[in-house]
Amino acid sequence: MEPGVAGWEGILENKMPDFVTTWVQISVSIYDPGGVEQEYFAETSIWIDPQDEAEFRMKIPALKREQIEGIEFCENDNPAPKACMEWGVKRILGLSI
Repeated sequence: MEPGVAGWEGILENKMPDFVTTWVQISVSIYDPGGVEQEYFAETSIWIDPQDEAEFRMKIPALKREQIEGIEFCENDNPAPKACMEWGVKRILGLSI
């Protein structure tokens, strides 16, 4: 990763029995103490066979490491997150087989 640029990595799972995942877009949302959201996006090519999983790693050029240092992840069921961050898959592209 480039110095100062935030990176994101993990494992993505393809639960579909007849679909190959070939591209994903993720979002990282940071909520300030007042609950105002700032959303950042990253995308990558990836190959995930049906009902399989794959590791991913990508950089988020617009997001700096210092922006997420010390910030906890939001609680899953919090309808009004504040002073936390969360991430998720926004878009998935692939092939039906």
